[in-house]
Amino acid sequence: LPISVKSLPEGTKVPMKVPVLTIYNTDPKFYWVTNYLETILSNLLWKPMTSATIAHQYRKVLTKWQEKTDAEKGWFIDWQGHDFSMRGMDSVEATIASGLGHLTSFSGTDSLPAIYGARKFYGEKEFVGGSVNATEHSVMCAGSKDDEIGTFRRLLETYPKGILSVVSDTWDLWKVCTEHVVTLKEEILARDGKLVIRPDSGDPVDIICGMNSNPFWENDPKLNDLPESKGVIELLWDVFGGTVNEQGYKVLDSHIGAIYGDSITIDRAEEICKRLEAKGFASTNIV
Repeated sequence: LPISVKSLPEGTKVPMKVPVLTIYNTDPKFYWVTNYLETILSNLLWKPMTSATIAHQYRKVLTKWQEKTDAEKGWFIDWQGHDFSMRGMDSVEATIASGLGHLTSFSGTDSLPAIYGARKFYGEKEFVGGSVNATEHSVMCAGSKDDEIGTFRRLLETYPKGILSVVSDTWDLWKVCTEHVVTLKEEILARDGKLVIRPDSGDPVDIICGMNSNPFWENDPKLNDLPESKGVIELLWDVFGGTVNEQGYKVLDSHIGAIYGDSITIDRAEEICKRLEAKGFASTNIV
């Protein structure tokens, strides 16, 4: 029988060694039944267990850096690791299996069938997972390259409250971070919510943290003046500022933030948090 870890003396090391399930053959005539069932069980369990394990690893990384750089914002971790995986899944059923695994560690998901799965298969009637209003490249193309700022303004007017995530590299990410948000600054600050800038291509570590945090970046004053030298978080800080928390790290104004949803890995998540910390920024500035 499982034992309660809470009932053991503090510091006791408990080896896991707990199988998900065990199958026993109780009749010699059916010696083959255990291996017969092994394949179907492995097929059904592998994806949700693997996704749950990966999500748990992300949560450990994000929690470590949150506790170091923004200790009061523990609630943020539930939403910092978001599930954008549905487009990469081979079926809706796979989305449910993987998505439910992810939701064991986080609350943010765009894999909406996972919510259906939780209600259908587990009888969940309360909150399962959620997301925010967000654009994609086709939306940002609609107003044309010449009037991208007009597209931003229409979005801010359409969604005057709450979190609004806007993909920002359809045309020129650095122009968004150095010109558009400057022009729209007062409108952004007047919203009852947060505008989230979303890059979607390139090296996520360098784009978020800036090339000036990359140890291989050539220390040339001319290069240091480029926006990509600073990266998204530092550029947004230059425009909107924010606060310095009790641990001495910069936290962007609550009306602005950033998210990066493409090509993230556990190692890259670690490196992003590490390089933000080295620049004096809290890890909670990014989802």
